Amino acid sequence: VVWVSGLKAGDAVTLGQALATLESGAAQQDVVDARIAVEDARLTLEKNTLQAPIDYDQLKLDVEKAKRDLENAYQDAYSSISEAFIELPDVVVGAEDILYGEDLSNVAQNVDSYKNLFSASDIKTKETLAFFADTAEEDYASARTAYDAELIEYKKIKRDSAHALIDTRLSETRHMAGLMAQALSSELNLIDAVVDLLSQSARAILPSITTGQTSARSHITTSNAVLASLTTAQNSLETAKDALLDAERALAVASIGNPDGTNPFDVKMQQNTLKQKQAALAEAERTLANHTIRSPFSGVLASLSVKRGDSLSSGTSIGSVITD
Repeated sequence: VVWVSGLKAGDAVTLGQALATLESGAAQQDVVDARIAVEDARLTLEKNTLQAPIDYDQLKLDVEKAKRDLENAYQDAYSSISEAFIELPDVVVGAEDILYGEDLSNVAQNVDSYKNLFSASDIKTKETLAFFADTAEEDYASARTAYDAELIEYKKIKRDSAHALIDTRLSETRHMAGLMAQALSSELNLIDAVVDLLSQSARAILPSITTGQTSARSHITTSNAVLASLTTAQNSLETAKDALLDAERALAVASIGNPDGTNPFDVKMQQNTLKQKQAALAEAERTLANHTIRSPFSGVLASLSVKRGDSLSSGTSIGSVITD
């Protein structure tokens, strides 16, 4: 007990009049803390309420920006396809000349000349060259077929063609560029094998062979650059598509039960948080109020048997009041 009213037996008391107060430091601190919590929740709610329409407008702007970025990505994709068909014609002609030109002989194509550089008695060498030559021819045939077909399809599209059409052409052109790069690698493998075998047998390497080797390397560099550009364009498209999808989803979630953007989920949650803090404050104030012992009704104080410093437990009687 930290305070006693000073009343004595025979004194009149009224309903609710304080008779004694119990030590309440912790309860008072709980009330202070609860009030601060309520104020923090209220300020957060005000901030979120003001911020909500700004954030909602930003989500709409994000969607519009994502759409523009996607459209730009399609423009870049078309440019990459167009540049591929500027660079690849020379590559295709060069790849054909490496195999089917007549640089080594006026009476035979290069691929046959490579295979006939060694005598029929050298079976192992002949088999090695036949393997590389056959592989180079097969790879070139696949690449050339894909190139001829895709060139026709490329001429059918425009910069403003439907997105799905550009998606298809980009994918197919990239595939074709990969085939062409592989074909040239196979041709270079053939020439490298010829150079190696000639060197092992101490035979002279004709300038036309060295020229073909240099040409193959140059065309590989070009085709790889084209392939890299197309791959970058395809990756950029996928990234732009994902960004638009994410932006649209974020806006859709924010629009649930919030058509004008002023009452999103976080505001609703903060409103509930404020109510919880207010309820906690009310409970803390009730707990503090219970530290004061009051007269249950008006009447005469018959006895008051408590003094400052007493320790009370629940249910302890400190006096009695008699009604009028």
